[in-house]
Amino acid sequence: MLNLEQLENLQSLNDRWQARCPACSLLGMDKRGVHLSILKQTNQFCCVAFQNDHQHRSEIYKLVGIKKNGDNNGNNNHEDETKDNKLTEPKQPKIYDKKILNSLLPIYDFYLDKGISKETLQFFQAGYMAENNKLKGRICFPIFNENDNIIGFAGRQVVENDKYPKWLLIGSKKEWVWPSLNLTKQSIRDRNEIVLIESLGNGLACWNAGIKNFLVLFGTQLFNKLLNVIIALNARVILTLDNDEAGLDSALKIEKRLLDYLDKDWVKIIHPPKGKKDLMECTKEELKEMYHVGKD
Repeated sequence: MLNLEQLENLQSLNDRWQARCPACSLLGMDKRGVHLSILKQTNQFCCVAFQNDHQHRSEIYKLVGIKKNGDNNGNNNHEDETKDNKLTEPKQPKIYDKKILNSLLPIYDFYLDKGISKETLQFFQAGYMAENNKLKGRICFPIFNENDNIIGFAGRQVVENDKYPKWLLIGSKKEWVWPSLNLTKQSIRDRNEIVLIESLGNGLACWNAGIKNFLVLFGTQLFNKLLNVIIALNARVILTLDNDEAGLDSALKIEKRLLDYLDKDWVKIIHPPKGKKDLMECTKEELKEMYHVGKD
């Protein structure tokens, strides 16, 4: 259990408390004081920037924890306390064999016709799945985690057919961060800005236009994994969803959620240009204009 009186920037947010993480503060992080999350009902706590780091959680308890009897006499009981009070750690995503990539054929006509370069598609190791499995007949994109393991696939239908979904996702998209931070973190840091977009296709359009500081939602919902990554990156967020009713409504909901953790002037919604449904329909020049690329 943590001593709330010792926490800085303590705020009440529905079913939890939010505060500056004392362990992050020692590292020069969490300037806005939003990393520490404490459930009111159970007193479970975690730092959203180091969610699965037991050592970091132990450091929090050392700094602001209410010690058990005997702790002040030098007994090291805080390890058991943090085990009891940590938030439930997410199930680790399935790892897929990289040999699957050998089944993807370099057939890119669908995206080439939409103006996406062959170089962009090859960079993301995309390919057409011809083998008889769930992804057959789709252009597939492997989803890598920060350890360069494949944790899923996103397959785009290349022949429009209302009987089948446009996108088929294999794996748990709740655990996806795409592109991998190994590819985007430096661009995000350089611009101090994250472009948060709806689909992988929109991401291809951004990369193709030289915009490399983006992350993809894979839908219209912001999952906890991606939220934690955004908070830890400590950058402004530009939110762009599709120009339809679902996209516009979801953008407002995601903005509201982000504002629980980010300053109000750090979150901005930008819509695709009038007459364009999504970023895939935009030219490179329109995308650069939207995100001010090349104007810094």
